[in-house]
Amino acid sequence: MPDITNTDKSRIRSTVTRLIHKIWASPFSEGVLIYSEISEVLYMKSARWRICLKCGTIDQKEKMIDGKHSCDFNPTNFPVLVATSWYKLKEYFLEGGLVKLVEKYDLKIKPPVAITRKPPLDIKQVSSEKEKVATKSN
Repeated sequence: MPDITNTDKSRIRSTVTRLIHKIWASPFSEGVLIYSEISEVLYMKSARWRICLKCGTIDQKEKMIDGKHSCDFNPTNFPVLVATSWYKLKEYFLEGGLVKLVEKYDLKIKPPVAITRKPPLDIKQVSSEKEKVATKSN
C-alpha cells in the first residue's frame, strides 16, 4: 500500500472530527445510518488501526481496545470502533467518499482542502539568489 503522509493524516483527523461533530448534531436515526455506512466502508478485518466513530480518535488497535479507550458517549452494541487502515481512511476522507456521504445526507461540512506544496529549492539556486542580494546591497 502507498505511504500516507503526515499531512494527509492530519487532514484526515481534522475532517473526521468535523464530521463527527456534525453527526452528533443530526437526529439519532440519521446519525445511526451515517455511522453504519461509514463503519461498513472503512472496515478492514486485519487492519492495524482503529477509528472511534464517537470522538474521531485514530490510533493503533492495541490502544483502542474497549477497556482502554473511553468516550463521553457510550451506547451498547453500537459499532464505533472500526478496524481500518490509513489507505482506506485517505481513500474515503480525502478522495471522494466523504463527498458522497455529505451530499446523500445533506450534511453541512466542507471536504478537506487540497494542500499544495512548493518544490524544494535547489542549493545552486539558493546560493545564486544570495549572491544577487549581496551584490545589490554593495
